[in-house]
Amino acid sequence: MSIQRLRLALTLISLTALTFAQTRLQSGAAAAAVGPAYGIGVGYDYVGMSLPAGPRSNLNGIVVSGNVDLSQHWGATMESSYARATRLAGSDHSNYSLSVMTGPVFTPLERTDTRLLVRVLAGASLVDGAVPAGQLYYRGWEERFSYAAGAGVERRIFERWAFRINGDYLRTEFVNQNGVLKPQNSIRLAGSLVIRVGNRHEASSVIRRHH
Repeated sequence: MSIQRLRLALTLISLTALTFAQTRLQSGAAAAAVGPAYGIGVGYDYVGMSLPAGPRSNLNGIVVSGNVDLSQHWGATMESSYARATRLAGSDHSNYSLSVMTGPVFTPLERTDTRLLVRVLAGASLVDGAVPAGQLYYRGWEERFSYAAGAGVERRIFERWAFRINGDYLRTEFVNQNGVLKPQNSIRLAGSLVIRVGNRHEASSVIRRHH
């Protein structure tokens, strides 16, 4: 095949594809071509942490997440958070928590620009802290398996931007005043600004504009 014929064939294919795409957009048929949607979020993270044999600590920090929507109801997320507290009373040591977790996300309800999210996450957490042992403090850190479960609400505020609030029960581990590893129960709240890209988002936007 000559170069001229090859160029002509490519031009005809491109024009045909463009015409087909425009026709589907105008007819609202883009919903049939739904694919994965992706999101990246950054926001504020709060952890209410209760150290074994120690006072409850309020940690504040940042959370970064990435998620993918595989279907209307199912997706997955990966999340990393870092939260830190001021120095404990009577100690020159502050405590912090660093977590990296991933897991499935279920969307039981979605209405226009708002959706309800339910998730279960698992991964690892590094907890650094201090617990009182008589007149002294036991200081150290532990890196262990951790998990979280909770729910959230996501609200679209612009074409590709959304705001998400999550509340989770967080399970980690730390030592008590005897140096024995004990479970650690925490509550975590997060608010994130999310940017979303992908076919599901684009198809939904087309449907809303044509209705």
